[in-house]
Amino acid sequence: MSTWKFLVTSVTLVTLAACGGGGGGGNVVGASGATSSLSGTASVGAPMAGATITVTDVKGVTLTTIADSSGAYSFTNISTLSAPLIVSASGFVGGSPTTYSSIVPTIPSNSKIVANATPFTDAIAYQAAGQSPGNLLTNPAAMASISAETLKASSSNVTTALAPILNGLSSGSATGYDPNSTAFIADGTSPYDKIHDLLSVYPSSAVDSTSFAINISDKSGQAGTVTIQAGASNSSITPLPALPSAIANLALSKLIIRFNTFNQLLSTTSGLNSPAFAATLSDSFLDNGQNKAEFLSRVRNPSSDEYFLGLRFSNPVVNSCTTSGVCSVSFLISFPQEASTSEITIFFIYNATTGDWLAYGNQQPDIEDGFETFAQLSTGSNKFQVGINFGVRDGKKLYPYNTAKAEFKDKSGTIDSTIYMKQKPTTCPTTSNTYYGLPFANTNDPTSKVADALCNNWYFFSDETLLKKINSKIMQGGYTIVVTAYTDNNWSTGAVMKTVQVTSPFLTSDKINASMFPKVQAKTDSTGPYLSITNASDFSLVGSVCLSSASLSVSGYCNMTTPLNPYTSVYQLRGEPPLLSVYRPIAADKWPTGQTIKTFFVNAKDKYGRILRVNN
Repeated sequence: MSTWKFLVTSVTLVTLAACGGGGGGGNVVGASGATSSLSGTASVGAPMAGATITVTDVKGVTLTTIADSSGAYSFTNISTLSAPLIVSASGFVGGSPTTYSSIVPTIPSNSKIVANATPFTDAIAYQAAGQSPGNLLTNPAAMASISAETLKASSSNVTTALAPILNGLSSGSATGYDPNSTAFIADGTSPYDKIHDLLSVYPSSAVDSTSFAINISDKSGQAGTVTIQAGASNSSITPLPALPSAIANLALSKLIIRFNTFNQLLSTTSGLNSPAFAATLSDSFLDNGQNKAEFLSRVRNPSSDEYFLGLRFSNPVVNSCTTSGVCSVSFLISFPQEASTSEITIFFIYNATTGDWLAYGNQQPDIEDGFETFAQLSTGSNKFQVGINFGVRDGKKLYPYNTAKAEFKDKSGTIDSTIYMKQKPTTCPTTSNTYYGLPFANTNDPTSKVADALCNNWYFFSDETLLKKINSKIMQGGYTIVVTAYTDNNWSTGAVMKTVQVTSPFLTSDKINASMFPKVQAKTDSTGPYLSITNASDFSLVGSVCLSSASLSVSGYCNMTTPLNPYTSVYQLRGEPPLLSVYRPIAADKWPTGQTIKTFFVNAKDKYGRILRVNN
């Protein structure tokens, strides 16, 4: 299936009315005397249009409004609130529900305070608070311990790390810049906005394992990563080098124009079938083996599951860009007659001569890899394992491949490891909707070609040495995974090859710790048993949430296909809906009174794209 395939999330789109006012006007608290206002921008490069903006003070008092189409918001009077404050923007980034936050340490009298909500401000809040911003939203009193000096130091260190990139985008723009409080417009032209398109940021465990480091990487994977330890002196920060001019000069503002064109053309049958829509695709378009003519045939076919008529695109996020001017962009699509959402990813290529962006496809043959790195926490022991997923198949899910291998290569071409996959037709399903492609040839040792009897697509590493070695190279830039699939049973005939750029490190114990997982607890109240997830706002749901009254002995997993007893409930939703703070047994499963949750499994993704599973 093409990477353009939409995954319907069945999430109801609820527009929350602003307290005391609409749009970006915010609240008038009604205090007398000198007042202070609060405004800012919620952005990931493209604006978080329509995001719910919530201001929570240290006493738990909240104000709410809605960001406008440019991600801007404002509150005309916050003078009755008690600092510190946390400002959170909740909306869609690409196709995933996401919340980004920032901290306002003080409320000076009669001031115009700026507090942005971006991936950078969120990472700064994480480091300054020593915990996830999602935890602060459920425990605002914890903000009292946040030092204004610590917050300022983290912001200053980030500015130092970004200085060459900011100045490369616009000379002198790093001077006086603060990610939290420098006002900007999310229009794709300001250097303060473009850094969100061209860089990624994520927190990780710090060297002392009790605090958090901020990691900043360029999305091209060429310049590598800078790590900012908690409490680091500004002089110890090694800035990222300026981005290549081929990336820095990309006219990202014109991507929004392209999106507007899409929305206009897709609103009518004549527009979808017009030469103008065909002209939005490069003649060199190729996506998982599908050329331009084949793609147009699918999206113009009313009986196809990729029919584009009436779709509306919004909330884009740039995933990566190459020096050849190709960017991967994910965004939200909505249906005019349905209260549901979907996600789509498109590769665009920039023409510097015309200043235009054309849909380009991923330029890969008909092969999907399903690769991801993940970690799984057992709440009973508060320890976690790290692992990888693979599942090689063709896009149409016809499974023409019988063997495959994945080679982990650094930028010099050195192969650090090779993983082997092999079809075992007598034991592994090939038509089931739950089948994810070729499993590992040997579940106990994926580097071995000697097949076992299992059909697993995941592998846990008991020794993280190899992954940590690879991580050090990923952070230097230029790391890839080369996936080769074969039609025979011996890794030799009918080879089809795909290259995957790796810009984020694998999840290892030096990158994450137990506090960064969903905080899941099995509880019971007067209504009955339920799962409580106090930091749910930090995550989206990928895969499933399972709760069972049975005590399981195998890795704490709930059985996702055949319940072990009548008292098992599984939430399996397509796409990536928000992770909820409470999950109760599904009514149709008819749990008797008095049952408790003895086993649970939660498969979630955080706002940095990391898969974090939790079981008991």
